[in-house]
Amino acid sequence: MAKSRRKRSSKPAISETPPQGGLLGILTAASSSLIVLSAFLTADSVGVLDGVAVIPTLLWLTLALVTVGCIATGRITYRFARIHLVMAIWVAAILMSTYWNLDRSNGRNSLNSMWVWISYPMIYLVVTSLFSNARSRRALVLVMFGIAAALAIDGVYESLVEMPQRRLDYFGGDQQARDQMLAEAGIDAPEGSPIRYHFESRLQDTEPLVTFALTNSLAGFLSCWFIVGIGISANALLRSKSQAEGNTKSSDALTFALCVLTCFVGVLMCIVLTESRSAWSAVTVGMAAIGWHLLKRYPDKRRQVILSLVGIVVVAIGIGAMSGRLDWKVITGSTQSLAFRFEYWGASTKLAADAPILGIGPGNFQDRYTLYKPPEASETIADPHNWIMQLLTSFGITGLLLAVGFIVMAFCHKRSPQREESSSGSGYVLCGGITGVVLVHVLSFFMDVSVNSATLDRVTMISIIVIVLLYMTGLQWIKNGQISAVILKLACFVLLVNLLFAGGISVPGVCCSLWVLLALLGHSLPDGALSESEEIPTQSRSLAIGTLFVCSLLMIGFYFTCWVPVRRVDGAMQQLQNERFSQKEIKAHLESMSAMDPRDESANMMLVDHLFNQLSDMPVGEAIESNVIDEFIRFVDAAVDRSPRSHQLFGRLAEYCITLHFMSRWESPDLLNKAHVLLMQEQELFPANAYAIARLSWVLAKLDQLNENSDYQEEIENLIAESLRLDALNPHMEYRLRNRAILEFTVNRNRISQLVDVGLKSEKKPKNIEQRLKALRNE
Repeated sequence: MAKSRRKRSSKPAISETPPQGGLLGILTAASSSLIVLSAFLTADSVGVLDGVAVIPTLLWLTLALVTVGCIATGRITYRFARIHLVMAIWVAAILMSTYWNLDRSNGRNSLNSMWVWISYPMIYLVVTSLFSNARSRRALVLVMFGIAAALAIDGVYESLVEMPQRRLDYFGGDQQARDQMLAEAGIDAPEGSPIRYHFESRLQDTEPLVTFALTNSLAGFLSCWFIVGIGISANALLRSKSQAEGNTKSSDALTFALCVLTCFVGVLMCIVLTESRSAWSAVTVGMAAIGWHLLKRYPDKRRQVILSLVGIVVVAIGIGAMSGRLDWKVITGSTQSLAFRFEYWGASTKLAADAPILGIGPGNFQDRYTLYKPPEASETIADPHNWIMQLLTSFGITGLLLAVGFIVMAFCHKRSPQREESSSGSGYVLCGGITGVVLVHVLSFFMDVSVNSATLDRVTMISIIVIVLLYMTGLQWIKNGQISAVILKLACFVLLVNLLFAGGISVPGVCCSLWVLLALLGHSLPDGALSESEEIPTQSRSLAIGTLFVCSLLMIGFYFTCWVPVRRVDGAMQQLQNERFSQKEIKAHLESMSAMDPRDESANMMLVDHLFNQLSDMPVGEAIESNVIDEFIRFVDAAVDRSPRSHQLFGRLAEYCITLHFMSRWESPDLLNKAHVLLMQEQELFPANAYAIARLSWVLAKLDQLNENSDYQEEIENLIAESLRLDALNPHMEYRLRNRAILEFTVNRNRISQLVDVGLKSEKKPKNIEQRLKALRNE
């Protein structure tokens, strides 16, 4: 006999949409809370590497585990499809790439970044599972649009009011006021130094940041929800018009339409103020696509569609002109910005060619990029400013194809028929959204949220007001409105276009929106509604149990490879800051911190800093014991072993060795020899760094003076020539050799420079490294 395609059971059928109460209601609220939280704990690329996203990652993995458990036990109807197989293979590719490269770069950075990447497919799985009816989806879309509007409103205030006042306080104040602002920013830099130059340059910026580390990230986040806002606004206006004609609650529909339009204008204004050309271009492409779609679908309303889109463009141009953000400089600067992008992509292509299959692993781009960076390139970047190139360099062609395949399948995934439930769970979505706004304040006690407290308080208040107002006026829209799949697809498309020219595909604050929008495109329910006597097929139940097992393994792996070591080190750091230790106790405490996480160089580097500070505080000329020098070099080697490709780390450690060598009055050449080795490694990692090569030539000249049998003259001359050649190609004047000192990391700069220039008359003491090189050549 032929087997029945579906088993029948006397058990109660599982409804097409999960009942939004009890545990499932809590899960819906929790997922909504974490989605909102991503807009506050945004974490840039560096923050991800430092472990800022560890707590949100733990929450997403936990929520995914519980959600899959509900699927396996039959509380949620969910049918797995081929897209989930691609997702599982992609997660496996991420794991393979990370562990293949783990010992070749900074292991802690790689693991922290890896788990953030793995959390993104978990977001897709959770949202497709829990937001399976149209009302809850519309409620989530409305809440996130409200969050975007709240951030935009604060961004407008920050750009037009707060930032001009901050500039006035700094440049209009006295030296004491400037020093205080520098101290509050955690900057210790003399006047004329590159660090101080960049701080003062940032004060000149007018682009808002709000809760984001980069303006382009804020613009990318706003751009996709701006497109969603167009869909909500259009549907709200059509409903208000139709209800006015039918004379049924027209005032409520009109009030909601006005609220949405106000938020929409706020988001548009903030996007203009960001001066992000990538976001402007992406939004323009998105609006053109919307216009083409509407003209094709409603040919009889061509005039209304064209006038609406032209009106949005006119308003944007008006905002830009009135605020002074849209001028000829913005237009001409786009060519230079694009030229920088081509420099990034050219070097990234060479990087990817050296690791084509599995890539270099997540979190390793900045350390590897310097090997391929051309000398005329603008800056040393943390990501290639292109999401395709970032996937290619991080995970190789394997990871890129799997990720692109997943996105394409998500776009093509058909929506299953959905029936409206009397209890849709939209209230849980609202409660979860408000909880997410408040939760960031709770998490600030456990982690560095990297957001100014005044800004955070202000955004929190605005967010709660906006989302409550939108929800209360939009209850009828949530119940009977519509947000088309085309709008959601265009929002994803706009964000991906923006990320072709900007970083952010690995940043939770930006990328979370992409995965949420992809999940809202459809969900894996059967094509037809289940009959009352049918349950989930046995195959789907088996896949759910297998997925539960995989999620459990991922949770265990995250706990032991990321959560335990990172939280232990953070706890030890808090203890070090809050308690008083003697010098001996500090050293023992730092050694224990270093042992807590064998892959993290930060605690070990703090140990190096501590020992260096102790030695640098010794009276000048006092002999440093050889065992102390050996211990210092041992700590230096340990830091290098944990981050073997960080040119910045090599440069800093070399400077410490140079400083201690001169403080010890040349009693031992070991420190200078160690500095020589470190600078050689720095040059290998960053061959286009004129500053590193210049310091290497200077250290070689000092070694040549100490070693009678050495013959470094030819090598020194070649290094000097190469350094001056690269320096002439450097586009940043503040980083030219004429503006840099031989030692920049050390605290007692004046004191150390006097030691370095001992025996020279004051009028002949070189002031910068370029003068030192010319002195070596007797110019």
